[in-house]
Amino acid sequence: PTPSPSEEWVAMIHNQSINASVLLQRVLQRVASHQSCANETAIHTFRLHHHQPQPFCNPHACNKCVRLLSSALVLLLLLCRPNALALTPVTVNHPKAPVLTTLSASPLSVSTRAGVQPIAALNPYDTKWCIKAKVVRKAPPRSFSGRNGAQRVFNVELADTMGTQIQGTFWREAAEKYLDILQEGKVYYFSSFQVKVANKQYATVKNDYEIHFDARTEVEEAADQTGI
Repeated sequence: PTPSPSEEWVAMIHNQSINASVLLQRVLQRVASHQSCANETAIHTFRLHHHQPQPFCNPHACNKCVRLLSSALVLLLLLCRPNALALTPVTVNHPKAPVLTTLSASPLSVSTRAGVQPIAALNPYDTKWCIKAKVVRKAPPRSFSGRNGAQRVFNVELADTMGTQIQGTFWREAAEKYLDILQEGKVYYFSSFQVKVANKQYATVKNDYEIHFDARTEVEEAADQTGI
């Protein structure tokens, strides 16, 4: 493509074959020769020299003069800042897209609950319990034969902020749902379970009761993992 006059003039100035101020005078003289454009040209030139934030555009000037005035703007920039339009490749630093770090989502909802009961308060006469406890130990699952075929069960040892421990057993649906989710050392909210008298023959902690988790049981990861 044929370079515009401003590109040609910038190249001439960088090659030191002509002075920018001389070119500027020639441009203004050529525009001034168009009487219909001369008055508006003087106004815009005045604004340009005084750094007023006005668009360098003359709505009454012809296309040729508008093009020449655009070139004059380039020349004025060269006079004020000789290196402003250096003919070197310009590297545009596009803003980088934010790097999104994918966090491993917890399979359980994370929450903060109020009104939790201590393990020491548990008894067999209610089922509307909610405790906040840490999984101190999770035993490997065991299988047994039931009416619906082989089913799994696993035991956990839980401890609360008071240091009280209790053994819990996840049965059938609860075992299938939470076996791969519960992690030793993490704190959870446990609700909707049964409290039964502990079978001391198989108990692994000192407590008169044990917890039985079934299909109604809900487990949520505690937002605050400290204090236990």
